[in-house]
Amino acid sequence: MNLFKKARFNLLTKNKFVKYLLYALGEIALVVIGILLALQINNWKEDDLNNKQETKLLLQLKSDLTLNQQEVVDLNKRISINKQGIDSLIMQLQNGEESVMTPIYVNFTQRKSFFNKKSSGYNMIQNGMATYIKNKTILSDILELYENDFTGISQRQVLMHTEVGELRKEYINKLFRPAKNELRIKLEGLDKTSNDLFAPLDFKALSSNVPFLNNLMQLKNTVERRLVFIEEATTKTDRALQLIEQELKSKNNKP
Repeated sequence: MNLFKKARFNLLTKNKFVKYLLYALGEIALVVIGILLALQINNWKEDDLNNKQETKLLLQLKSDLTLNQQEVVDLNKRISINKQGIDSLIMQLQNGEESVMTPIYVNFTQRKSFFNKKSSGYNMIQNGMATYIKNKTILSDILELYENDFTGISQRQVLMHTEVGELRKEYINKLFRPAKNELRIKLEGLDKTSNDLFAPLDFKALSSNVPFLNNLMQLKNTVERRLVFIEEATTKTDRALQLIEQELKSKNNKP
């Protein structure tokens, strides 16, 4: 700074105004360049921080969706058991043909399966980290999954379990008896109360019980709608995982 002051003083005292003006402009240019460099360095640091936050969020979303993907695949298998039991029981009632499998079909009909989604990454988005995701397709897919598909699965879970509860209360507990012990079965991932098997007290009377058949048909529709949501969520989860994986690979390949 002392050198700059001395140079300015010499130029002014020797009436070298043009040179002084050029010097002043050069000094201004140096200041501007210094400011721009400082801003650029700050931008680099901010971009680096944003990239780290984005990577952290993407990795969390990948972890959550990988678990959710397995969850919906397993859930699809478990709900398909419900559908198999309902369809088979309805067919037996309509044909008036009871069999040794009837208690098992009743068991399948009233099973409850639960969807337990992982939401840590989605919660991070909800808490202000959405701006870190540069690929807006990924963000859109994640929001669609959690706010539409996963929510739809959970809503239909409540509806289905309510209908199963009504079926147990109004019909299973009144029109059925415990089946023989040798028929008892166990399947993983289902509520423990469904391990018990029940046989109709009077199959012929049950076949002509219209309210019971109507309840089964309503439950069948609810189960089928739930399966549609599960299948759509499976497809969308697969796509979101692929996009996230591509984005992470792209970030790793950058110099």
